[in-house]
Amino acid sequence: MPDFVVRLWGEITRTSRRTIFAYNIFVLLVLFAVAFVYHAVPEIYSGFRISVGPPKVYVFEKYRLFITAMWFGALGGVVISLKGVYDNSCDPPWSNCYNLWHLGRPFSGAVTGLIAAVIFTAISNPPPSRLVVYMIAFILGTQEARFFTFLSELARIFVQVPPNLPSQFKPPALRISAVLPAEGKAGTWVMISGQGFETGATVKVGPTKLDSLQISPDGVAAAGAVAKLGLAKDSKLDVAVINPGGASVVALEKFKYLGD
Repeated sequence: MPDFVVRLWGEITRTSRRTIFAYNIFVLLVLFAVAFVYHAVPEIYSGFRISVGPPKVYVFEKYRLFITAMWFGALGGVVISLKGVYDNSCDPPWSNCYNLWHLGRPFSGAVTGLIAAVIFTAISNPPPSRLVVYMIAFILGTQEARFFTFLSELARIFVQVPPNLPSQFKPPALRISAVLPAEGKAGTWVMISGQGFETGATVKVGPTKLDSLQISPDGVAAAGAVAKLGLAKDSKLDVAVINPGGASVVALEKFKYLGD
């Protein structure tokens, strides 16, 4: 390839990287400006509050948890985009193929934060603290691929996918890869992801089985409600899966019990 073409492409690449960096800084400044206005000057937006009801409830108050989770998700998206700009400045070299990914990260991060807040509010009993939801929204805003893997595993519990397996298929080894959420009171719905979970398996948190247990058809996820255990608050409990044939696996101290 001629030298002038190589130099021209290198200049385009450097320009694109600088543009993405400037875009991320701009979005970051906008996010912090919105946060400042939202918290420090509420009278600016108070006139634009939309009431829903009856009874009258203002949108900003009713959905503050979800709006703030979107903010933290967008912040996570900007942070991971800036990390990509830094990591790919020299080796491996910058690729313009990912420009749209960088431009979309604040928006996909905001959507991820919103979905995460909805899910964790729905499955937690009592509802999780706001700080926990915001932390989760930020982390998942930086980990888009892992978040959608989590959603896929959650969907498998409720969506029946007919298997199309070869006759000589060997069942996967039984293992536990994650427990979500990692803490909660009695009644909290917990999802255990992994592989090799068989229909009819027993899933325990501590010494007691999960209530209303559901296992995905492909054996990669199980979900159920934590029973009342009568244990001390903040007890760290093992999570166990026992298949009907006797095979079992235990994940040590994977769930913190917050009491009855």
